Amino acid sequence: MVKTCASCGHENADDAKWCGSCKKFLSGSRPPATPPPVVPQTPIGEQNAENGRIESGQFTVTWPWDRETEVGQRLFVGRVPPVPEGLAAELEESYLTVSRMHAEFFVQDSRLMLRDLGSSNGTFRNGVRLDSFAIYPVSGGDRVRFGEDLEIEIRIKEGEST
Repeated sequence: MVKTCASCGHENADDAKWCGSCKKFLSGSRPPATPPPVVPQTPIGEQNAENGRIESGQFTVTWPWDRETEVGQRLFVGRVPPVPEGLAAELEESYLTVSRMHAEFFVQDSRLMLRDLGSSNGTFRNGVRLDSFAIYPVSGGDRVRFGEDLEIEIRIKEGEST
C-alpha cells in the first residue's frame, strides 16, 4: 500500500511521514513535534497600560551610538547574519561580549517578547538575567543589556490605529 501526497501526487511508502518529493507532511501520519510557532503579522505600537498589549505603531530599540532600529516582527541581536548588517558590524567592532547570535526580539500576541539564544555572557532585563531560550515580555522603558556592556532602552512609537 502507498500514501499519495495531497500536495504533489508523489507515491510514498505506507510508513512514510514526509513526502519523498516535496518534503511536506503526509496526512494520515502521526504529526511530528511542533516547531516554535510562527509569529503572526500583528499590528504593533501604542501600549495599553492596563494589559501591556500593543494597539498600533512600532517598537524600537535605541542603541548607545544614538541609532534606533525598528523591531518589526523579529529582530536578532548579535554579530553575524541574520542580524542586520550595520548592527552586526557595530557589535563586532565595539561589543565583543555580545555573542554571534545573542538574542532575539519578536512580536507575539501584540506584545514585544525577548529570548536569549544561549549567549555566553547573558541577556538582562531591568538588571535581571534571563534564562536561555525562555521567552520574556518587554515593555516600553525597559532596559535590556546584552553581555557585559551593551545596554539599550525599549521604546514604543505611537502611530495611527489600525
